[in-house]
Amino acid sequence: MKVQECSTNGCTRQAAFTTKTRPAWCIECIDNILRTGGLAAVEPFPGPSAYRLTRCLTCGVQAHYKLQYTVDKNEVGEKTCRACFWRSWAVDARASGGFGLRRQYSREEIIQRLDAAGWEFLDTLVDITKDDDPVLGKCRSCKVIQAARMGDFGWGCTCSRNTRSKHPTDKPTEKTLLAASDSEALAWWDHDANDASSLATATLRARRTAHWRCPTCDLRFEKKIYEMAERPVCPACVQREAKEWKAEYERLSVTPVADALGVRVG
Repeated sequence: MKVQECSTNGCTRQAAFTTKTRPAWCIECIDNILRTGGLAAVEPFPGPSAYRLTRCLTCGVQAHYKLQYTVDKNEVGEKTCRACFWRSWAVDARASGGFGLRRQYSREEIIQRLDAAGWEFLDTLVDITKDDDPVLGKCRSCKVIQAARMGDFGWGCTCSRNTRSKHPTDKPTEKTLLAASDSEALAWWDHDANDASSLATATLRARRTAHWRCPTCDLRFEKKIYEMAERPVCPACVQREAKEWKAEYERLSVTPVADALGVRVG
């Protein structure tokens, strides 16, 4: 049987799985990767490409994530838990007035809305649930638990959207649907502004324009699908960050080096 050494520097243990080009880790190092991402495993490691039930070390919510998702979030310094992420997003949206005129949903309405898309409603993640507020749901087919906004549940679980070949003798499809991918752009998709058929047919390389909604500042804008699939970016956030960087640069340009470094002179 093929074995592979753990990819963590200094670790000589055997990796829990094998790969051709990507890193592979032992169980102990995988647990460390989860802890860095703010998670603890609830079930044994199922493999690198499978969803694993975890518990958030901050809020305690249990949900499924793939190992690579946590690895990617760790690389950018972001915690994995989507319950914490979307709670924070909802708080910011309320603070900016983004939820002022939106409809409030009862528990029964939330249950019906998720049930229609094949999800079992588990819990709300905020005290009062309005449009696009986050909730916790479990797929009735594959039992994967996810924390997401209500609008994100509307297209069902990836297990039912995935059209890629599963039989080893079948020819793989040449195009990957955005809805069947793990692209971060899915969280930016504006379900209210786009037609229902648009997401169902959009591929990762589609060059047509679609409507998007920034999960940070709630800005709605239009951009080509392939550009967002490669790297979702909000024009307002980019402009704001550029202004902040410019202001900081100008401040530092007139600040003595000793003051900037916090060095006391004399």
